Amino acid sequence: MDMDDRSFGARFIEEMRRLTQSTVGFDYREVQRISQMSREEFRAALGDRLAPSTFWEDPAAGSEPESLARAVFESQSSDAISVIVGMLGGLT
Repeated sequence: MDMDDRSFGARFIEEMRRLTQSTVGFDYREVQRISQMSREEFRAALGDRLAPSTFWEDPAAGSEPESLARAVFESQSSDAISVIVGMLGGLT
């Protein structure tokens, strides 16, 4: 599958896996849920808690889920990981 054919969430998860060599504490169901999210769905559910609005408004960075994954990883913030896991619990 071409990179452009994958959803924003799938690309984010793939980059997090590459960086952490794991799914950073997500269970299979959570990974599947994130992997199906478009950019808009991801931002609505998780994005503003993981990155400032300037990240999302920057056409170069905001459109790249890999950039977001690297920023989360580089911050080494367990809080950011906790936000993702916590938000997933509230998604229906």
